[in-house]
Amino acid sequence: MTTSSKIIQLLKGVPLVLWGVIVWAFQTGPEEITSKTAAWAKWFGYPDLPTYVLAKSTDAYVLTGAVIIAVLYVTGVWIWPWFHNKYPRLIPIQEAARIGFEEAERLEIEDAISSIHQPLGDKLSWFQYAFLCDENIELFGRKVPSRRLRFIPVDDRRRLKPHSNRNELVSEFASETLVYTDVAVTRSGLRRYLRMLRRLSEQAL
Repeated sequence: MTTSSKIIQLLKGVPLVLWGVIVWAFQTGPEEITSKTAAWAKWFGYPDLPTYVLAKSTDAYVLTGAVIIAVLYVTGVWIWPWFHNKYPRLIPIQEAARIGFEEAERLEIEDAISSIHQPLGDKLSWFQYAFLCDENIELFGRKVPSRRLRFIPVDDRRRLKPHSNRNELVSEFASETLVYTDVAVTRSGLRRYLRMLRRLSEQAL
C-alpha cells in the first residue's frame, strides 16, 4: 500500500472520530439533568421544543440513530469496498473457466468433459463454450474499438467463439478477428454453472 493510499484510509476514519466525539458530548451533556437532548437543545438556544422531543426516551432514539449512521458509514467506506474487491461481480472468462475445471476435478467428472491428454487451453475452452452457449449466463465485455464495458447480447454470442488463452471473443467466420475484449462472466452465472456441475456429478453416481 502506497503512502497516499494509507493517508486516504486514515482520512476515511476522521468522520468516525468526529462521530465518537459527538456521541461522547451528547452522553456527557452540558449539565446533569433528566434529558440530555433537552440540555443540548437549551444550550443551542432552542429551549421550547415539543415535549416529545425533550423527553428522556428521546435520548435512546438519538443514540440508536447515531449507531445506525456509524454502522452504515463503516459498511460503505470499508466493508463494501473490501467485499467488492475480494468477490467481484464479474470474473474474467479465463478465470471462470479455470474455476469450473477445478470444480469438475473436485467432483471427479473432469474426464467426462475433457481428455486427459488435452492441453490446458483446450480443457478450459470447453467451459468457455459452455458459458458462451448458456443463455442464462450473462457475459460482459468491451466491443472493439470501444472501451465501455457492456452486456454481450445472445445474438452476438451465437456468431462468436472464445480465444484459447485470452479473455476475448473472436468471430466464428473469420480468422482471429477480435470482436470483444475483457470478456467476463457474472459471479451469479458462474455459481449457477457450478451447481449444474454438482447435479451432473450426482447423476454420474
